[in-house]
Amino acid sequence: MGVKQLLAILRPRSDGLSPGPSADRAGPTPDGCACHEPGNDPVRRFAFAVLLGLAACATASAPGRASSVLTPHEQAMTFQLEAPAPQTLGPDLQLWATHYHTPVIRPAAETISAGFPLLDRDGKLISPPLRHKDWCDAALQ
Repeated sequence: MGVKQLLAILRPRSDGLSPGPSADRAGPTPDGCACHEPGNDPVRRFAFAVLLGLAACATASAPGRASSVLTPHEQAMTFQLEAPAPQTLGPDLQLWATHYHTPVIRPAAETISAGFPLLDRDGKLISPPLRHKDWCDAALQ
């Protein structure tokens, strides 16, 4: 149902007739039922009740909390924790930043005769011969 149809149902009519299929009956029916009198249309009353219920649900599920007290986890996740007292932090520390690079090393081609293998502490080979650049990258790490 579009907005125009909904407004047509809810808007009071100037001719006193209710919209919809029962618009040709303006007044009490022969059996005395006043359900089709202007202002007493059941479709209009139902639509109004539906809109009122939707509005109540929309305001009841609005974001926010009933209490303003956040748990420590919620405070941490929203960066709302208070700063710790300086005496609880302990002594000042000096920190150094480090950066590690993991090179991608491939064996030297068979056509290169100047390959450099990696050696362990005992001088045993631990890799196939590497290109000079790859050997330097591996030695740095």
